[in-house]
Amino acid sequence: MLSYAQAIYVLPISLFGMAISAAELPEMSREGGTDAAAFARLRARLDAAIPRIAFFCVPSALAFMFIGDAIAGVLLQHGRFSRTDSLHTWAILGGSAFGLVASALARLYSSTFYALRDTRTPLWFAVVRVALTGILGYLFAYPIPRMLGLPAWTGVAGLTASAGMAGWVEFYLLRRSIGQRIGRTGMSRSGLAKLWGAGLLAGVSSFGVMRLIHETHPFAAGVLAMATFALVYGAATVALGVPQAKAIASRVLRR
Repeated sequence: MLSYAQAIYVLPISLFGMAISAAELPEMSREGGTDAAAFARLRARLDAAIPRIAFFCVPSALAFMFIGDAIAGVLLQHGRFSRTDSLHTWAILGGSAFGLVASALARLYSSTFYALRDTRTPLWFAVVRVALTGILGYLFAYPIPRMLGLPAWTGVAGLTASAGMAGWVEFYLLRRSIGQRIGRTGMSRSGLAKLWGAGLLAGVSSFGVMRLIHETHPFAAGVLAMATFALVYGAATVALGVPQAKAIASRVLRR
């Protein structure tokens, strides 16, 4: 049940990052080449796609960490799915959130290799990720919870966290290798700081809302917490001048 609940939330976000990567692949393929001009065009496409993925994946990861119980409570806490199950799901979501951004961006960098007609490099890095996930997954699922005296179910959260760690390793290897091939890519530090800062503000605000009214109205608290997160993140990113937020706001206002 818990693994199924985790998949409900994580899969759509992963698919979103993969969808952007898939959409970029045909365009990147047209830019394929080995000259400096082709590499410059690939860098430009990467630098445009990375902020779009990060804009949605950063807050998703932080929402899973701060209000994963609210999300599980609203969508799943009915019938035999209890408050305890929601809390367990929260732990699993928190583990999944750890590598969410890295996994989404890794798919984009893999698409860049495909555009360069190189399928071997991302394959080897994927093998590293799978092997590392297996090793860390075993450690986090069995020996470590026992050593720390934790309940057996925490091993499931350990599995998702270990997959996230392996995802960051794959992302680092892909980004470093692409940088060596076509030059440095990625978001600016200020751009990342704006997204993470807005996400943290939204997370703290929504967490506070959830804790304040959960005991008396748990379902309403969950809905309000999620709405608070979305509104605070949207308002903060617009105020900070994040281009993706301003574009969405302008479309909404035109309607």
